[in-house]
Amino acid sequence: MLTINIISERTDVDLLEQLLHKINSGFKINISRTAASIIHALHSELPDIIFCDWDVESINASSFCKNIHADAHFKNVHFIALLNDVKDMHHAYASGADEVHMFETNKISYYKLISTTSLISKLKALNVQNQTLTSKVQELENLRDDYISVIQKVIQSRIPSVATVTEFMQKSVLWIAEQFAQEEHVTISKDALTIATKFFAIGKMYLPDGDLNTPVSFEGSPSNQIVANVPSQADVILQNVESLETVRIILRSLYENYDGTGFPDRKQHWQIPLGSRILRVVLDFIEYKQVHRTSSEEALNQIKKFVRHVYDHRIVALLEEYVTTVAYGQSTGSRLKAVQLHDLHDGMKLGRDVITNSGLKLVPAGTVLHEHLIDRIVSHNSMDPVLGNIYIIN
Repeated sequence: MLTINIISERTDVDLLEQLLHKINSGFKINISRTAASIIHALHSELPDIIFCDWDVESINASSFCKNIHADAHFKNVHFIALLNDVKDMHHAYASGADEVHMFETNKISYYKLISTTSLISKLKALNVQNQTLTSKVQELENLRDDYISVIQKVIQSRIPSVATVTEFMQKSVLWIAEQFAQEEHVTISKDALTIATKFFAIGKMYLPDGDLNTPVSFEGSPSNQIVANVPSQADVILQNVESLETVRIILRSLYENYDGTGFPDRKQHWQIPLGSRILRVVLDFIEYKQVHRTSSEEALNQIKKFVRHVYDHRIVALLEEYVTTVAYGQSTGSRLKAVQLHDLHDGMKLGRDVITNSGLKLVPAGTVLHEHLIDRIVSHNSMDPVLGNIYIIN
């Protein structure tokens, strides 16, 4: 049922109340004639509709209307300006009134009130349904997050080493994915990629203890015939789970090579989901560091040997940027500063190579920029976009 506040100092305002009660005797109607009673009514119960006499003297109706709409607490309140003169219509609408009614009690006013109150009643019912649905959706999201957390803990209990790399993987994978956000033809679900990063070892659950920490792939080939079944096993575990379908596809394609020599389906290039290509590069970088006990620089150099064979060259370039500049560069006092293309100007010195989407090294690190070179970079970017950020020596 509707709660209606009427603000007016007119003696015949009771006629409006009577019309509203004639429409529905269950309407709760408050009539406020002073500023104090207006404030009291607003704080006593949130109204569904406010009828405000535009000529009321106790408040400034225009400012009152603007304040009501500016306050999130009153976002669902329908504000109706009651006019005594049609010339005030423009002012009322300009102040934010949802509707304007003439201060009259004839048949036209009556039917207009029926239409308005019917509409607001339906909107109120829809708002209640929406709140219920929102609550249910939140409950389902919480439940999903819980079972994802449980699965992640099960994986970590079987393969403890997974827990030590999750944070770096999560941050680096999502950062790399973000660099593709501006490309219109690229579609990637960050939610699915996040879950895939948490579940990357789910296919290893069936392995014997001796192979749990064995890399699934080394230099693009399966480390052995047992671990070669890991992506297929991940696929089996996640089959028929509709909410994790994209995650399943990412993990099944995790060990496909860029040139089509991978497994299990020998996909190549763009047939391999972008999420799989990103996660593969990051995972192999971590395994080179942990299993083979190499430095970040050595791990990157090892990965770069297999660009366009095992890895997407763009993702390798972005991982190098993330590792040397975003993740570790800041903590080691790096003097590099990321700048936008339109912020380049004469005299800047490049701190990193400018690499394009096609893999071209457009300008090498250490180059001092000048106007002609900047124009060349901007022009080339329109056809073959620059990968990641441009870094200058600060």
